[in-house]
Amino acid sequence: VYQVVDELIKPLCREKRVSYAVLLNPKGKKCTTFVTHAWLESFLEFVDDIANHFSDFETRVFWICFVANPQTWPPEELSVLLGPSALQSPFAIAIQQCDVFLIVRNRSKNMYTRLWCVTELVL
Repeated sequence: VYQVVDELIKPLCREKRVSYAVLLNPKGKKCTTFVTHAWLESFLEFVDDIANHFSDFETRVFWICFVANPQTWPPEELSVLLGPSALQSPFAIAIQQCDVFLIVRNRSKNMYTRLWCVTELVL
């Protein structure tokens, strides 16, 4: 995932200073599925894991942090976007809107050692 973000998402989004999701859908879309993950998985495995979980994969709208959040913003701007509390963050808003919360685990990292992953479970 890190490689996809660095080599694809950041270069595509840098000039407009938006997230990849906004770049593709400037008017936005209502998400149906919130996806939490540890970032250390293979991108292809990550996509396969999600696609294999849903028979209606192509009609779902997924909220995935590295696509939904602007990856080229400096930390100060991201901090403002994330808000003073996790309860008011884009993560919390997306979780409330989605009808499915999907946990995508991987072989390289226990996702529950990552603070955001644990936080998402309690939002």
